[in-house]
Amino acid sequence: MRSAKNNRRPRMTVTIFRLCCCLWAMSSASVTMAGSPAPADNPSGFVASYSMRYGAFKGEVHMELTPQDAAGEYLFRIESRARGLFKLIQPGTATEESRFLVENGVITPLEYHLDGGRKSAHDNSDVVFDWQELVAYSTYEDEATTLQLTPDVRDRLSTDIFFMMQLAAGITPTEFKIAEKNAVRNYEFNMLGEEKIATPAGEFQTLKYLRHRVGSSRSTRIWYAIDKNYLPVRIEQLKRGEISIVSVAESINIGEL
Repeated sequence: MRSAKNNRRPRMTVTIFRLCCCLWAMSSASVTMAGSPAPADNPSGFVASYSMRYGAFKGEVHMELTPQDAAGEYLFRIESRARGLFKLIQPGTATEESRFLVENGVITPLEYHLDGGRKSAHDNSDVVFDWQELVAYSTYEDEATTLQLTPDVRDRLSTDIFFMMQLAAGITPTEFKIAEKNAVRNYEFNMLGEEKIATPAGEFQTLKYLRHRVGSSRSTRIWYAIDKNYLPVRIEQLKRGEISIVSVAESINIGEL
């Protein structure tokens, strides 16, 4: 697989591509809230920590979004680690990160990397986006492939940030295309309503969504805090409708990096 460094294209190429993205976004199907939605602002940096429970096992998750430069490049990084006896099964730290550009409410992903935190790299995943050629170089389970891109394809993490930006702009997104595991997959987002919930990080009025990959038995319920830039404050991962993993916000700091 080509390195991320070698696949980076000049910013002029990315800027031209963003203009195409803007036109694509204007014609894509999204349901808007009352009133005309304003263009999404560039996201604020944040640091958020979550407790995680998987049956009897416990863990912790740390999320951080950091601006990298004045040109709109960001790094979104998630670290997950086990606690207690769960460390005997999963002793390492799993890391997932995405680098992307943001301009005028449009996210252009550059590269995505997942390290499962195990001795074997079998479950690791990488995606490097080449917007000049409209392809992505993807590696998963030690197999490499080339994916064809359209302007609405993003990686998993940059999609999360884009979704929050859309909510902040008054737009209700309904579907996304995500490059993951050597394929481009379709995800649906369904709004379940508003709900006030209590977490160790505080009480929040939230928008509750169900995220589902088309053709999968797995789905995710997510509570987005309205007054915290729509950061998730509770996440429930479901398998065949049953809760398997629950993550709850312990602390959230926005713009304090």
